[in-house]
Amino acid sequence: MRYFNYLLAFSLLTASSASSQAKLSLEPRLGYGSFEMGIMKEMQMNIIRSTRVNAQATDSFSPYYQFGGNAVYNFWKHFNAGVFYEFGSTGGRVDYEDYSGNLRMDTKLNYNAFGILLFGQKVIAQSKISGVGGIEISKISTKVNAHSHFRIDTQIQTEDQAFSAKGKGYKAYAGVQYPVFIFPVRFTVGYMHDKTGDFFDPDDPEVYVVYSEVYSQRLKPDWSGLRLNLSISVPIIK
Repeated sequence: MRYFNYLLAFSLLTASSASSQAKLSLEPRLGYGSFEMGIMKEMQMNIIRSTRVNAQATDSFSPYYQFGGNAVYNFWKHFNAGVFYEFGSTGGRVDYEDYSGNLRMDTKLNYNAFGILLFGQKVIAQSKISGVGGIEISKISTKVNAHSHFRIDTQIQTEDQAFSAKGKGYKAYAGVQYPVFIFPVRFTVGYMHDKTGDFFDPDDPEVYVVYSEVYSQRLKPDWSGLRLNLSISVPIIK
């Protein structure tokens, strides 16, 4: 038992040393963010007006979680660069029901982002806490799935549609980093600016989605918004 304790203590000290000098780290990340989605919300209001009943938006592209990971290389003491992947989603729902029937229209969006990240870090007042600041630049691929369900008495009609959009994202952030056991944990707050184009038919990229027939306005997402991120650094190469 004593030998096991010595071995465990030695392993922790070795890992701690490796983490402080790690050149390459893998970092699972968890985020939470808000989304502008101005045109999507306008489209949702158009749907409500067109139903001519007292339909309600029970969900309107609310803030939600993001998941992903980083591969980070420490080029020198205060500068890091790497690549990252992130998945995020949100959605909207219009709902109505009375004695004669019901309608429900769900709009579910998700994105996959691949990009590069650059950040610097510096110890604050000789403590274990480091200040962090950086940027992320990514390519964003968005998919939207629209499902509609209508029932009038015994007659039921459903429809499903799917569209895609592509664009770029730019995020600036700042935060702090603190070692928890042998793993540096980083918490950041930032703002992501999304430059995604219009939704198009994946089978025919020349066909775009119009949400207002009167003004021929095209539908597109906007993932811009506040971002909170938490990542844990796992040393790979010393």
